[in-house]
Amino acid sequence: MANGTKAEPEEHDETPDGDSLTGTRGASLLDNVLDDIELMYGHAGQCGKTLPDGLARRISDVMANAAPGRARRRAGKGSSHAELTEAMDVHNELLEVIVPATADTIRSSELKNNNVMKLIAGSGAIGLVLIGVANFQEKPDPNLLKISGALLGAALYAFWTARSFLRENTFSRRFTQDYVIRFGLGVVSGFILGSILADNSFSATAPGLEQFGPFTLAVVGAYSAEAVVQILQRIAEILVTAVRGSDYEQLKSAANKTASQKLNKAAAELRDALQGASAEEVAARVEGIAKNLLKE
Repeated sequence: MANGTKAEPEEHDETPDGDSLTGTRGASLLDNVLDDIELMYGHAGQCGKTLPDGLARRISDVMANAAPGRARRRAGKGSSHAELTEAMDVHNELLEVIVPATADTIRSSELKNNNVMKLIAGSGAIGLVLIGVANFQEKPDPNLLKISGALLGAALYAFWTARSFLRENTFSRRFTQDYVIRFGLGVVSGFILGSILADNSFSATAPGLEQFGPFTLAVVGAYSAEAVVQILQRIAEILVTAVRGSDYEQLKSAANKTASQKLNKAAAELRDALQGASAEEVAARVEGIAKNLLKE
């Protein structure tokens, strides 16, 4: 129900008169529906959503009618099937009003309920502590600077990406894994960039970046993991070229080899043409050799 789909009544055990849902299953379902309604109604009011005619009154009636029996339902004494059906109808109408938000995204958009963003925020706080420790060192440890920068950059990217979803209460738990993976990639990328570009031997891959320190490079690398991948690809190309040679050099070498083979062949043919033949035959053979060279 909280994932954006309409709630439908479920099969429940009934008392002999067929009018009461018994057991904790019926009780928990109705209470969950009521909690969702209250949450979505508050969100609709905050966002200035216009409710269909009569929906606000129906919400008030459902909440008022269900409130007295909440303690009874929690005790496992069941709830009215009519109450549950009406609550579900109201829930589904309210869900259409606040789309694309749902009760689940509203809960997930609150930091107290969002474990992944709390984890990322905590990692960013650790980065701040580490940079503070480094500043108190007489000579800051480069690895400490790179780790703190990578944590801060990855946390910054995560919150910058999620800011609109958190603000609009549309943060979905379905993308939790994406945030975790991107945060991990950011930390690794930031540390790699801070390590590589701090080494002057690789300054040719990104001229001008050697003026920045490892902390700044780590922040940038963590924030833009895609840029780090491109830099690594560029470094790989440089290393391959150093070992194998550039494409131009390979083509030039192949052309020189072919030309040398042709000249050697022509010289051998010319040498044969000059042996044991009259002047007319030599001229004819030389002309033929010249024509063959021009054709090739």
